Formats: sequence, C-alpha cells, structure tokens
Amino acid sequence: MNRKLKVSCSEDGSSDKRSLPLQMDESSPPCHAEDESLDLLRLRDGDRQIVFDPSASTFTCGVSGTGACDAGKSTLAKQVRLIHDKGFSDVDKTHYRNVVRANLATSLLRVLEAMRDTEYAFTGELVAVADKLSRALNDNLAHLNILDLKLEVHMLVGHANFHRFLETSDNIGLAESTQYFFKSVDRILSPSFMPTDYDILRARQKNLGLAETVFHFRGFHIRLCDVDGTSTLKKKWLDCFETVSAVLFTVGLDTYDVRSKENDDKTDLVVALDSLSVLCRHPSFAETPFILFLNKRDIFRSKLKVTPLSAVMPAYKGSNDYTEAAAYVKKLFEQQSGGKKNFWVHVTCAIDTASVRGVFDSVLSVIFQSTLEEVAPKPH
Repeated sequence: MNRKLKVSCSEDGSSDKRSLPLQMDESSPPCHAEDESLDLLRLRDGDRQIVFDPSASTFTCGVSGTGACDAGKSTLAKQVRLIHDKGFSDVDKTHYRNVVRANLATSLLRVLEAMRDTEYAFTGELVAVADKLSRALNDNLAHLNILDLKLEVHMLVGHANFHRFLETSDNIGLAESTQYFFKSVDRILSPSFMPTDYDILRARQKNLGLAETVFHFRGFHIRLCDVDGTSTLKKKWLDCFETVSAVLFTVGLDTYDVRSKENDDKTDLVVALDSLSVLCRHPSFAETPFILFLNKRDIFRSKLKVTPLSAVMPAYKGSNDYTEAAAYVKKLFEQQSGGKKNFWVHVTCAIDTASVRGVFDSVLSVIFQSTLEEVAPKPH
C-alpha cells in the first residue's frame, strides 16, 4: 500500500494535488496557468499529496522556500538546474536571449532618464540620439527595438559622460548585472548572440507565479520552486501549511540599507528578520529544518566600503570589516529562529556556481535525512 506524504510550501515552494506550472511573464516559455489569484494558488499549495512507494527506489519530496524580493531565489534555482539537472536547453537559451536584451534595454533607459538635468547630460547632437533611443526603449518590444539602434547604443554607452555618471550614481535602481551587460553590448546585440550560462544567471525577470525545478538527488525527486517574492508574508497562509521537508529562506545581505517598499520605517533586512521570526515560531514548522541563505555577500562586501553597517544599525558596535559585519547579521537571524536546533545558515553568492554547489549538497543532505525520518515506518 502506498503511503502519502503531505508536502506544502511557503513563498518559493510548490505543492498541489495537480501540477500547477504558472505563467511567469509574457516572454516566458509557454506554460498553462489556472485563472485564479496568486493568493488562492498559494493557499491551494498546501494540499498536494505526494505518493511515497516503499517498494520503489525513488520518491518525491517538496522543498518549501521563502525570502525577500530580489534576494536571489531565482538565481539559486537556476544554479540547481546547472548543478543537478541538465542545464539550459536551446529553447531556454532562446528565451533568455530576449530577457538579457530586455535587461540591457531597461538599464540603458533608466540611465538615460537619470542623466537628464545633471552635469553629465548629453549635449549637442547626442541629445537627439538619446531622445530617439529613450523613445524606442520605453516600449514592450524594447528587446527587439534595441537591435535596430546598435549604432546609437554604442555612441552613448561609449561616451565619457555615460561612464562618469555611472561611477557617481548609486541610487537610481539599477540591477547588479547592469555593468556586466553594458560591458557586453557588442556580444549581446550581435545577430548570432546566444547567452552563456553565466549570462542566464545574471539575467533578471519578474516571476508572476510558481516556477518549478525538478531534479534528482540520492534517489529523491526534489521539487524546488521559485515564486514572486514581492508580497509580504501573510499569517493567514501559514495555517494552510502542513508538513514540509525543509524551508529555504533567502535574504540579500546587501539590503541592510535598503528602505522597504512595504514598510517605510524598516529596511528590507529588518523586514526579513520579522518574517523569519513568524515562520520559525509557527506550529506547522516546529520540527521542520530551516536553511537560511544570506545571499549577495559580494555586494555586501562592496557596500560596506560606502555605507558602514553601524550607520544603519546603531546597535552594531563592531568594525566595518566584512567578516565581522556578516557574523553580526548572521547572529541576528539566528536569534530570530526561536532557538530551533535544526537551523543552518550559509553565507552565499548565488552567481558563484562552485560555491553554490557545495552549499546545496549540504542543504540537500539535510532535506534527505529529514524526509527519510518523516516517511520511515514508526514502531508500534
């Protein structure tokens, strides 16, 4: 007789009785979405029945994930595909070719708009060039329009004022991958361009639903999902969650000085601390392993040179040394865990494949052991 293991998810985990591949955005590879609100889909997630067959050599377990918006959850999910799955197919790469070009167009438009009325604004004939490019890029087809304006892109991106402005402007909302894509303009706008794995890791696209990755590890079918992270954690969802194999919670270390869009009185890092506290203390997760990813350590290290941690967190009395500052943030999250014994923390850089490989092997070992204990027959 088959036994059923209920597996549910939080913000990044997927679970439902039926398969629910959700549309990510208009440029995503085709998939079929139920005509329901995201909230209903998340609530329904708690009902998936995963069948465990003791006579089989493999079975499936779900991984529940949550975390702050732009913390790097999607990048970590891409790394899983590279490390434990078959990587990216030609169809995937064709899709991400448009995503990369759209990222380049979006970043370029943002810079051009921010440069206006500054000392670095273009003058002379370049004003008309910048205006023409801005109009073309402020369009849903910007990833295609930019291909017809390669000359104009080169004129502006290669201009000294463009580079001086980027060097002095830190608060115009550019993605971390902006400089990387600006340095790769020739390659990205080439007709033969096909993104590398690293390009795909750097690419950004907004998720509007569940994006599920299924892979194999030590005889398990692991389901890892990435869900839109813009919504605040809602306590009403937690009552719908039952048994999960593990919770992955991802936070961007670099958000220690970023004002939360959902709570202007707090930074994104503090909001993440509050969310973790709620999760760890909820009865549904009393025995559930928690793995915390303190991600974007590379950006955190760079930002400390400009904005000391103590300037944002007055309670921190340590130096501006990266190791000491990271240890302090780690301790804050450990304190919010409510004393959970099965709580692990990893400081990560999601675009570093070698580093992520080691971290995920450790994480999956925890999930593997937890799920075995959960489904093992109990003595009478």
